[in-house]
Amino acid sequence: MVAGMIFSSCQNPTEPIEGDEQGLETKVSGSVLRSDNLSPVANALVFDLAGQVRDTSNADGSFRLDYRLTSAYATKIVGSAGGFKNDTVSVSLSPGRDTTIVLKVKADSTSPVGGLSSGKPANIVLVGTSAENIGIRGAGNNETSVLTFEVRDSLGIPVGGANKLKVQFSILGGPGGGEYIFPVEGESDALTGLVSTRVTSGTKAGVLQVYASATIAAGKLIKSSPVRLTISGGLPVDSRFSISREVANIAGGVFDNLRARINVVVGDNQGNPVQVGTAVYFTTTGGIIQASAATSVDGIASVELISGNPRPTNGIAVVTARTVGDSGASISRTIPIVFSGPTRIIAPTTTFEISDSSEYSFAYKVQDPNGNPLTAGTTINVTTSGPGAADLEVVGDNSVTLGDTDNPFWTTFFVTVRDKAAGGASGPVTITIEVTSQNGNAKASILGTVKPGASVITVPPSAREPAQIAIIGNPTATDIFIAGVGAVENSVITYEVRDSLGTPIDTSKRVSATFNVSFFPNSFVQGGTAPRVIPSTGVSDNRGRFTANVTSGTQAGVVQLVARVQLPNGSVIVSEPTRITVHAGFPDQNHFTLLPSNFAFAGLDFNNTTGFTVVVGDTFSNPVPVNTAVYWHTQAGIIQTGSGNGASYTNSRGFAGSELYTVNPRPLTLPFYDSAFGPGYHWVYAQTQGRGGKWITDSVLVLVCGGPLSLTGLPATFTVPQSGASALIPFDIRDRNNNPLPTGTTVNASVSYDNTVAGIKFVVGGDFSEQFPTYTVPNAGFARFPGSGVTNYQVRVTDVSNGGGIIGMAVTLTITVNAPGIGVRSFSVPGSVVP
Repeated sequence: MVAGMIFSSCQNPTEPIEGDEQGLETKVSGSVLRSDNLSPVANALVFDLAGQVRDTSNADGSFRLDYRLTSAYATKIVGSAGGFKNDTVSVSLSPGRDTTIVLKVKADSTSPVGGLSSGKPANIVLVGTSAENIGIRGAGNNETSVLTFEVRDSLGIPVGGANKLKVQFSILGGPGGGEYIFPVEGESDALTGLVSTRVTSGTKAGVLQVYASATIAAGKLIKSSPVRLTISGGLPVDSRFSISREVANIAGGVFDNLRARINVVVGDNQGNPVQVGTAVYFTTTGGIIQASAATSVDGIASVELISGNPRPTNGIAVVTARTVGDSGASISRTIPIVFSGPTRIIAPTTTFEISDSSEYSFAYKVQDPNGNPLTAGTTINVTTSGPGAADLEVVGDNSVTLGDTDNPFWTTFFVTVRDKAAGGASGPVTITIEVTSQNGNAKASILGTVKPGASVITVPPSAREPAQIAIIGNPTATDIFIAGVGAVENSVITYEVRDSLGTPIDTSKRVSATFNVSFFPNSFVQGGTAPRVIPSTGVSDNRGRFTANVTSGTQAGVVQLVARVQLPNGSVIVSEPTRITVHAGFPDQNHFTLLPSNFAFAGLDFNNTTGFTVVVGDTFSNPVPVNTAVYWHTQAGIIQTGSGNGASYTNSRGFAGSELYTVNPRPLTLPFYDSAFGPGYHWVYAQTQGRGGKWITDSVLVLVCGGPLSLTGLPATFTVPQSGASALIPFDIRDRNNNPLPTGTTVNASVSYDNTVAGIKFVVGGDFSEQFPTYTVPNAGFARFPGSGVTNYQVRVTDVSNGGGIIGMAVTLTITVNAPGIGVRSFSVPGSVVP
């Protein structure tokens, strides 16, 4: 036994000695091979020439010797096998550091025949992949995959020994984000024929293929089949996190276990799907929902909202989806789902009468107890029955099938019941509203009477003169839209001229009516065409009726219409005024403008805020309807969007606003600044939806500035000729990124001298003057970029002294820069008066 160590082996450990707990475990491992073909030798004796440590090689030729060392140790390891000559390898061991060796026992004609030797290389086969899916660089996921190939001969036997060869590795295709393979060449293992390489991802997601190839005899090339690897995306970003619903309305207020699928699409800042398995968490204000879902290879995660308790307030469940982005930032979106309740019909409760050849118009509602529409497939039918119904017809919303909607518009309906035949059937009538729905079937009835023709009161001819104008029913539309946007553009109002007893006049008393039209356009827009009435006059028919058709133009506003009849005796009768609202059209790309409150502003050194305004008009320059949604996005910082305080919805002028917070990510590293302009510059985007769901977008490039400010170009000194002017002195001011300073930065040039001497005076010139010694950087698009009046200035000092300044007199030029949010700095240059 050698002092300072303890020997043992896998098969024959020695007994420990006193003090062994202070030594460090140290291993010598390796293989015993034939010298002629490098095939493994089993049952060979391997031993330490200086001690008792020994082992016997396994079937694959492997062995291991175990030591416990307290100091450095040098020895020789011997391999011995029957029929072979021994091989000896010298080793130097350090405590705790393992060593690997190969013992090649000498083979000759008397040596035993080993296993089957391999032939020449014929193909390369992939035998192992540590990961088929890796993440992009810097996203916190596994970024590498180890690929192991095996070189085989024509019989499929791993190639070893003298037939080992060098294998080259290459990437075919790939997303082009800097992914790479290393090593690009490796030598197959002499024992196993194995050779490995490692693929490391770049900054872009995508798919790549790896080939292993080698050149054998006569320049022949062998190669593997392509190995496909997927590089998944990075961390979620707010601008690429969206939520949608497959249905908007379920009868969740009536039934449990009705389901609505919620889908979330999650992308990284490159627009790629995020890493497969990214967790998205869900909560709901109504019913229950699966707590989380993992994204697929397409970045999609889906769960089901299940109806049940608690039923949501107002019957609308709000689902929130959340995930975690870069630096642990929480990203979320919400979407509403209607849990519609039992069917409710709200209809007139008073009885009605229909005079002979007259009509009855009314509105009714079909909704749930919260005023929400019913589910898709709901059918509504309005019919009449009873002795007086034979000559009645029902027009309007008398047969309706609902689609999937959460819009309360689909709860209110209008019908007119009309007596088609003069002197026809009369008597009791029942109007029935029947609803068939998943929310529950329901009926409502309205009772009334059709009066017979004989029931009309006969009055003296003097009482049959026209005396009043009544409006029959409601206009066909109280809200219309400007012409040319594909929506309702006209509304028909029906008038009835009656005598003093309220009976419609007949043809013998036919009258002509004119229309007084008052239009109140949007006061913020000039030009365009106003609505008009067709025809311009009306003539009563055999039932005393005439109509007016209000047709929109290209101006939005409110129309007030009054019918007017001048009677033969000179008196005038008028109708009640009717108001029709003309709404603006869809947002138009040519009328969508995004404006920053400042084109350049401080924000790299502290959390600043700056405002943005978008002006949205339709095709005819009308402001779009109030509360048109505008969505905001930014390349850097954080911007408000989708808020409920009106900040992201248009007002009556078509204006919508938002605020940018100059917080992380700041535009200092890619991809958070525009590479074409450099650090500090980034884009802000606003978008809305126009006709047909088309996205309308505008963007503006802004500059975020940071200190310290610098001034360059001033000379060490300057001279002023007596009674003359100095040469122009150029200078340049910029922020720390060599960009212009913020909007509103002031640059002041002043000159100081001994003004106690009578008649001595010096003034500044060039870009400055005695009257205007201060220049202010304007809030203009050009002020985002270096140039004259932004970063570049010229100044001169002029001697305007009475009789000229004193030769040698000292003067000092001072430039003072006040940059909002960055600071104030002054720079002075000494000068003197020369002849």
